[in-house]
Amino acid sequence: MGLGLRQRYLRFVDCHLFERLYTDSLSAFAAFFTVFEITRRSSSHLKRNTQELCNNSQLSAEKKRNIPKVVNAVSLVTGGVCYSFILKDGC
Repeated sequence: MGLGLRQRYLRFVDCHLFERLYTDSLSAFAAFFTVFEITRRSSSHLKRNTQELCNNSQLSAEKKRNIPKVVNAVSLVTGGVCYSFILKDGC
């Protein structure tokens, strides 16, 4: 006894929906970690360069300590925003 036409169609649709969901999830997963790694490295470089600039400047000790942290935080948040645009438009 085989499956009826309706049951075979539903099984076919379910398989294709799962395949598409799986492929979309993999694309989103890959995009997230790609953007995350690029952002992490970029923010690390920005923080280090900002720290060097602050050390060579005439800023107060508090500003020298906080400005690199702010630059790091802003660059990490920017990476998250870029990921949301990629997810919305790309995947």
